[in-house]
Amino acid sequence: MSAVGKVDDTCLPWTARDVAAVTAMRRLRALGFGARMLAEPAAPYPVLARIAPRRWPAVFADWDRLAPYRQIGQWWELALRATVSASAKGTK
Repeated sequence: MSAVGKVDDTCLPWTARDVAAVTAMRRLRALGFGARMLAEPAAPYPVLARIAPRRWPAVFADWDRLAPYRQIGQWWELALRATVSASAKGTK
């Protein structure tokens, strides 16, 4: 099953795999990883050090889930915008 979203006159297909990747990005952002950090191939240690080591395997799995998407500019930008928290947007 897939859906198609239109962004800046471009159609982007959304599959279950894409939704899982956005969900992973949302979890990572909630842990304190910012947009620039998420673009890196590995999780930055300063943020990782604040997370309980028992949670690291899940962090690494989510990080790896994003790997193929880092190369898809339009998808990446849309996912970053979609995962900004309400407090970061200035709304409550």
